[in-house]
Amino acid sequence: MKQGARPGEDKEEVYEEGEDESDEEDEGEDEEPKLKYQRLGFSVLEILKDDSATCMHTLGTRTGMVYLLDFTGNMIKKYSNHSAAVNEISIDETGEYLASCSDDGRVVIHGLYSNEMVEFAYRSPILSVALDPHYARSKKRSFACGGRAGSLVLNVKGFFRSSNNVIHAAEGPIYAIAWCGSLIAWANDIGVKIYDVNTEQRITFIDRPKGSPKADLYRCSLCWEDPHTLLIGWADMERVEHTLPTAAPTRYVEIAEEYSAPQTTGAHLIDEHYFVCGIAPFGEYLCLLAYIEEEENGRKVPQPPELRIITRHNEEVSSDALTIHGYESYKATSYRLDHLASESLFYIVSPKDIVLAKPRDLDDHIAWLIDPYRARYEEALQAAEANEAQLLRHRLIDIGEKYLNHLLEKGEVAKAAELSPKILKRDGALWEKWIIEFARRRELKLKDYVYEMVLNHYLRHDHKGFYNLITEWPHTIYNIQNLITTYNLFHAIQDKVLLLIECDQDRAIKLFVDNVDKVPVKTVVQQLNDTPRIQHAYLHALFTKDPHLGEEYTLLQLKHYAEYDYKQLKPFLIQTIYPLEKAYKIVEERKLYPEMVYILGRMGNTKDALDLIIQKIGDVKQAIEFVQEQRDEELWGDLITQSMRNPKFVSGLLEHIGAFEAVNPLDLIRRIPNGMAIEGLRDRLVKIISDYNLQMSLREGCNTILKADCVDLMDRLYGGQRRAVSVSPDMHCALCSGVIIPTSVKDAGDVVAFFCNHGYHTRCLKLAIHTARGGGINNNSNADTRPEGTVENLSYNSIRAAEREMLNEENLAALRGGQLVCIICHHNKVKELKQRQQKQQAAPKDDWAY
Repeated sequence: MKQGARPGEDKEEVYEEGEDESDEEDEGEDEEPKLKYQRLGFSVLEILKDDSATCMHTLGTRTGMVYLLDFTGNMIKKYSNHSAAVNEISIDETGEYLASCSDDGRVVIHGLYSNEMVEFAYRSPILSVALDPHYARSKKRSFACGGRAGSLVLNVKGFFRSSNNVIHAAEGPIYAIAWCGSLIAWANDIGVKIYDVNTEQRITFIDRPKGSPKADLYRCSLCWEDPHTLLIGWADMERVEHTLPTAAPTRYVEIAEEYSAPQTTGAHLIDEHYFVCGIAPFGEYLCLLAYIEEEENGRKVPQPPELRIITRHNEEVSSDALTIHGYESYKATSYRLDHLASESLFYIVSPKDIVLAKPRDLDDHIAWLIDPYRARYEEALQAAEANEAQLLRHRLIDIGEKYLNHLLEKGEVAKAAELSPKILKRDGALWEKWIIEFARRRELKLKDYVYEMVLNHYLRHDHKGFYNLITEWPHTIYNIQNLITTYNLFHAIQDKVLLLIECDQDRAIKLFVDNVDKVPVKTVVQQLNDTPRIQHAYLHALFTKDPHLGEEYTLLQLKHYAEYDYKQLKPFLIQTIYPLEKAYKIVEERKLYPEMVYILGRMGNTKDALDLIIQKIGDVKQAIEFVQEQRDEELWGDLITQSMRNPKFVSGLLEHIGAFEAVNPLDLIRRIPNGMAIEGLRDRLVKIISDYNLQMSLREGCNTILKADCVDLMDRLYGGQRRAVSVSPDMHCALCSGVIIPTSVKDAGDVVAFFCNHGYHTRCLKLAIHTARGGGINNNSNADTRPEGTVENLSYNSIRAAEREMLNEENLAALRGGQLVCIICHHNKVKELKQRQQKQQAAPKDDWAY
């Protein structure tokens, strides 16, 4: 038995997914089923060979036999108390008692774990029976039954004998009975009713919609999902009824959901293409057994039954067509759907076939994913890794190996190699197996470091083997540069520069650039003389890392840039120093005019450079910018003079010259020859005027801003000059070295303090100014002519000595002007200026040469 078997496979198909599998495949849809299916075999095959199934829970047959089976169809017991077809079997919730009813009018109750057997005979065929769920524990030993007589009988055990109490009658045969808790639901020709055995009252009635098929043509299916929810499936109607308890002693039923596609007003019908043969809960969904007929040649032909899973809002989740043996001759009443809620098992019963349906587990999900038709190995591996403990039939490593094999077959070698460590882990045998497999497929592509590890091993332990590997292995599979760096093998590659670069140019050049101290630049350049392109790549890498590393080969590098990488030539000329004349010859030979202009500009031949721009390049804007950069007024005249020969150049000058302040546009306009035809002259003149107005506007704005800034700075300067200067008690006079603030009143006098934190006695500063203005000082040391107020412990001669030291010619010149300045600070400034002048006079006047 195979779930989702593909057409053409040799295995027996239990179901076909969807109504038309080919259509779904065409549309690219492949939904995983919710259930898996298994046809019951073993004892069931032998039983149904000569008999027909009529009901399930245990197996009842058309000949009156009742078989007790396990989940897989093996017979445990059998009972032969009936002489006609068994219509219904009921088991109490403890699983200790079994009741069966038959067309022979008898109800037989067996003890499954004892030899107890009770038999009740009625006058007409019994179509349905239901044991009290608590039958095994109840003293009443009640059961309900009904049939062709149209009476619903509640049998209750009395003191001496059982009594048959008729609950309801006279509305047609009793087709189905379902008992849950204290509620009994039954179906007759009118509809479905519910009876409460505790209150002994009928609490509700659910009528059949108008236009429904005859009640006896389709079996009614009643199923209690829980004590408050009843599922009803009958012909083309399915309903979910919720019983809601109210105050004793009555109950009522509220219709909470109707799942139907209405055909007429008030009718609650499902899809017109199938009829419900059974209904059961399936978690948040409902499970329906659907009987389908299709019109062929004017008659209705039965199709394979379908087990459909729908939501509580009648939206289909999945639909599986079941290949039941002999379905072509069956009617809707030939099928039943029984379920075992505790195990989530569903039995699809037909006369000659019984199929078990149960939820799919992780192994089923994995098997569905790795089916060759789908080949969704990555999803299967992820699901297995997340829930490995739940796997029973599959192993994580087996899934991983199938995934690797699938990737290799698709040619995704890189992905297979990337996943190998994750799948194979530390299993040496598996690694060996898959390395051989990769090699067999000629797809053995290991990382560089793997080969380097092998080479490293041989280098340490087997030099001859190392040499053999180096000569036999292609150089593309490993990184020899890593080996050279790791084991400092630079001495061995001094004469093998070109060979290494040919193996891997980018890595080899990087190796040489990073190790110029171990492999000199001269060594590399000489060995690359015959391969100028590679030589250029090496010199360019040197220049990129450090422009000074290849200074010796500047002209060679300039030639290579001119030949192989012209875009880098101008940046190279700007950033390096080189012989200008030789460089000019190189670019002149190749007629590289922009570079010729740049070199001529550096040589000072600005007129020749301008002539090149005008005559060869013909770019007016570049010519104007070049002249602007040189800041040479004569060049402007040359530019205007040479432009007069070409009306297009004059037009270009008129268009761009207005943006430059160094030249007056009127000079250009005056020098234009009369009668020269200039394209767009009017527009050019308008642009010149516009540019001039813009310059004037900008100048006025700048002047306004400058004036405002000057006023602001003057205010700040004025405020700063007026601020107080702090004079500390330990400040001394810069001339006499006496304290500024005297310790006694008799020594008190005025002081002068500057913002530079130098202070003076007023008398000392006046004496210095008097001397600077030619007043002179008496040199007679014996005459005490010191000014009044001089500090007693200072001699007048010490003051004179300080004056001689501080009042040199520069200070005297400043003081004669009447300025009141700090003598010390002024002296330091003059001294610094004199030292700067001496250095400039002593410096040699060398000329720059290129």
